[in-house]
Amino acid sequence: DGTAGRRSPSPSASEAEFCGLGSAPATRVEHFFERARAVWHDDLQSWSEVTSGQAGNRLCRKDVGDNVSLLRKDFVLDLPLHHVLMIGRAEVYYDPRMFSGKVLSTRTVRQFAPGDSLIATRVLKHASAVSSATGTPTVPKKEHTVRMATRIHFPALDTYTVVRIPVDAQRGCLLEEDGFMTAVVSIARAHEDDAEKTRLTEISRLVRPSTWALQLLPDQQEVVQQILAAYKGSDFFHEVEAGHVAYRYTILQLKHCPAGPPLLRTQAGWVPPAQQGFDLCGYLRSMLEFAQCDVQVYDRLDGCHLVPYQAAVRDLDWPCVQEKLGPLLQHQRSLYRSRYRASTAPKLSVAGAPRFTQSEVKFEHLPEAPYGGFVRGTFLDFGGPPQLTRCGSDPGRLWLAQDDKEE
Repeated sequence: DGTAGRRSPSPSASEAEFCGLGSAPATRVEHFFERARAVWHDDLQSWSEVTSGQAGNRLCRKDVGDNVSLLRKDFVLDLPLHHVLMIGRAEVYYDPRMFSGKVLSTRTVRQFAPGDSLIATRVLKHASAVSSATGTPTVPKKEHTVRMATRIHFPALDTYTVVRIPVDAQRGCLLEEDGFMTAVVSIARAHEDDAEKTRLTEISRLVRPSTWALQLLPDQQEVVQQILAAYKGSDFFHEVEAGHVAYRYTILQLKHCPAGPPLLRTQAGWVPPAQQGFDLCGYLRSMLEFAQCDVQVYDRLDGCHLVPYQAAVRDLDWPCVQEKLGPLLQHQRSLYRSRYRASTAPKLSVAGAPRFTQSEVKFEHLPEAPYGGFVRGTFLDFGGPPQLTRCGSDPGRLWLAQDDKEE
């Protein structure tokens, strides 16, 4: 549907710098998705293998700048692609039942859209092997915030990309890393030989990585299989598989508009909305506000814009929408036919499938990370002129170090 199913072009030189193929850290959600596109089109032979295993499982690195590398992990999941896409949504992946309260404590701070949320997490159990390899404390004491977003059919047809990005909770900006947490870009696609499995590629950015430390990382395939085994043995897995979770969405559509958009109910009565720029999502939000119904309506799904005559609501909210708006919309149809002398009138119904536009989604962005430190004499200046060069240290680490010093 739309360009959501087309193969994405290779990134330009400027895009490559932002998405991490250069040395600059990413600061916006779009930059992390561009990293996925760049790696997808990159020649695997340009990567250096760190470790390898069976069935194409491998760990590779690529130097992209002074003391900056990308780490690529390829492995196989024992889950079909459609199920991976479901749990790839933040609202499902970070559901408290996902980890049974034993590994992570989670809560949703804000849901921007289906497949795009801000989540607060607190690690209850941490792998000591990862801790020793990254040089971070074994048990983090603070709550971490994560932005997790999904894009379907990206960076190519039938591939799905998920980004998990640490967020500075105080400033609200995206970070490449926050303590033990590192931004991860994951690309999923169906296994070519087994429909019940999925191939996954994970990409992360590292500063001054040590090859020997990377070799100490636990086998990614083994770690993932342990997590999946616990997940598949849980009641939550069966709820997701049966579609009984609260994170499934009903796609609504508007049909039969012979004389333009439907009439809008306001405090002043029924009025015709502006025809230019009309979209069903905005119309339903206005109608629900008038009906005093607190239901979220979305104009995008999994990183793709719905066409203007479609909108999405949670399955559990659809009965409430029907109850609150049913009489209003029925009355609107009568007024519409009378006003425009039309034989038909706009009707809200459930769509068979979502349809997407060709426009790129612009994710609601948080403040950009204040990367870009400059050295003046013996002082570190974050507000220096852009023509000066910074030292070899990673600006993200410098900023975090400043925070720790203040604390």
